[in-house]
Amino acid sequence: MQLIRAAFRLILVGSLAVLLYASTLALAPRPLPFNLIKNLNVPTGGHGHLYTRMKEAATYGKVDILVVGSSLAYRGFDPRIFAAHNIRLFNLGSSNQTPLQSEILLQRHLDELDPRLVIFALQPISLSVDGLESTLDLLANGPLDKQTFDLAMHHEHIKTYNAAAFAAMKQALEGPPTIDEPVLKGTDTYVKGGFVEQRSGSNHKPLPSPLPSFVPRSDQEKALERCIAMIEVRGRKAMIVRTPVLTTYADPEFDNTFNARMKRFAPVIDMSKHELIQDPSYFYDGSHLNQQGVQVFNTILIQDIKMALSTEITSPVRQHSPTVVQTYRTRTH
Repeated sequence: MQLIRAAFRLILVGSLAVLLYASTLALAPRPLPFNLIKNLNVPTGGHGHLYTRMKEAATYGKVDILVVGSSLAYRGFDPRIFAAHNIRLFNLGSSNQTPLQSEILLQRHLDELDPRLVIFALQPISLSVDGLESTLDLLANGPLDKQTFDLAMHHEHIKTYNAAAFAAMKQALEGPPTIDEPVLKGTDTYVKGGFVEQRSGSNHKPLPSPLPSFVPRSDQEKALERCIAMIEVRGRKAMIVRTPVLTTYADPEFDNTFNARMKRFAPVIDMSKHELIQDPSYFYDGSHLNQQGVQVFNTILIQDIKMALSTEITSPVRQHSPTVVQTYRTRTH
């Protein structure tokens, strides 16, 4: 009996400590000195316009194409260029986004945007990192739901613990984040449809050194499979697009190996080394296109996209594990 009472007291004290800690985070005045919040330093409306993008997604309406991925997505697919070809596109990318965060964004917005095709803008590094920064971005800019909370716990990191506690208390006291995010931030301009136009010029830096061969993480590949299943059980298509970059890999066979691995999940269009988009004047750094480069890239890609949209599918195009398929069939009803 004494052991039970001791355990109860420990649980009670621990719960009160967690509540006090979360309340302190939520109620402390802003801004605090950086050295006091080094584990809680991603603000609402920070880099990348994710707050505005998610808010717009909720009312944007049906699209032909939905794009998810990192800054390669929201800086690389311009809805205005696609609209000129009678294709309605929305860009749901976010900074450093990996499949773990794509899954949550698709759960929130796939049905309301109802795309015919979902593009995953990926490079090998997208599957080889833990996605911590992107999770912090989600916690700072969107509502705290069960999926986001579970992802925060998945990272097992003090930053996501702090961010989740802060988001939970703020949401309980004030509701989800509400701000007026500026359209212009430095050299970035938010464009309706989720795109961020970069107004800086061309790349004048030396080309990046060859990169090592990235090894995909199992949790990222499993998240990618769940994303594809979520799309295909709805009778929609998925595609992986490798965007243009100036970087190269030390292993000359790595690109082919990675593409073959990705084709297990969805069709792949690899434009990372497309001969018409390798001019350094099209880039503002080693992996991001400037607006001139985006224009060239999107115009070329659209021809492949039109071919993908020209045929319909009535059932999933590949086999997924029964557990994954049942999960997303259940959520569609």
